[in-house]
Amino acid sequence: MILGDKTYLRNFEISVQGDMLNLVRVEHQNKNNKKVKRKKGKNPGNNIYRDLKNKVSITNNKQKSIKEKLELVKAQEEKVHNMERTLNEVKSTYERAIKEGKQKQAKEKIKIKKILKETKNLTNEYNVVDHSLNDDQNMLSCIDEALKNI
Repeated sequence: MILGDKTYLRNFEISVQGDMLNLVRVEHQNKNNKKVKRKKGKNPGNNIYRDLKNKVSITNNKQKSIKEKLELVKAQEEKVHNMERTLNEVKSTYERAIKEGKQKQAKEKIKIKKILKETKNLTNEYNVVDHSLNDDQNMLSCIDEALKNI
């Protein structure tokens, strides 16, 4: 039963489309078969020339408006191009600044590491000298006591 309904609906849809196409075709033919009504004056040739002049002036006006729009579009394209160029310049300077900053940062890290090594070395030397001074003082105090005892 469902298949029968589907085929019925499909056939109905096809017939509706065919009817619509026929109506559109008839309207199109009626539109093409209509005659252009012109005012009849003393000199019918002048009406044709006047109509042609009107059509020419209309097309000229349309051409002018199209040219103006094209000029506006070109101006906007130029602005966009300039904006893209400035953005690319800003991007390149920003990237360059980042690279230079990273290089400076790396150099500073190296300097910090060197300073830390030097401070460790100096601390070790200080501890060694301090230890040797303490040993010397202990020896001197022992010698001093020995001399006092004699």
